[in-house]
Amino acid sequence: RVLFRSAYVAQTQVFNYGEDFIEVSLVSDADLAACVEGRFVPPGGQWQDATGKLATFGALIVTGERGSGRRTAALRLLNGVSADGPIYELAPTWKRPGVNVLPVPPSARCLLDMSEPAIEPTPTDFGKKLLDWARENGICLVVIAADETGASRWTGSAGRAVVRLRSPNARELA
Repeated sequence: RVLFRSAYVAQTQVFNYGEDFIEVSLVSDADLAACVEGRFVPPGGQWQDATGKLATFGALIVTGERGSGRRTAALRLLNGVSADGPIYELAPTWKRPGVNVLPVPPSARCLLDMSEPAIEPTPTDFGKKLLDWARENGICLVVIAADETGASRWTGSAGRAVVRLRSPNARELA
């Protein structure tokens, strides 16, 4: 089994690890447009704590229901981190989640989308492993996870590096 420690991404690349694969793509300017000042509508829940927690831990797990704006909020957080280079989105399709298959893009900012369920349950210590992986590789990481996929099973191991978000105010969003 060959593991890559670095990933060099042009537009979109897929890294295969046996049955598991990770799609790595650049976050487009169009995706970041919803995150700019004056256009971004803050979500409800623990949003006020998110920026401080990301600064403290260097990684953050954002949970909430599907359609609640988790991805836009995560991109807003990553876009606010003072780092050069693009933001990469990691979209895994794996039998059982594990940090050993995550590529390390040449950027300090990554969004890991864990919204889709894996075939096997996510290990209960996976939240802590993600924080350790990000710290060891010098990556600013925001993970998005959906309540519906049992995220509460593994996010607790990340301790205080977890925020739960709710949809933004509908009137303000409109």
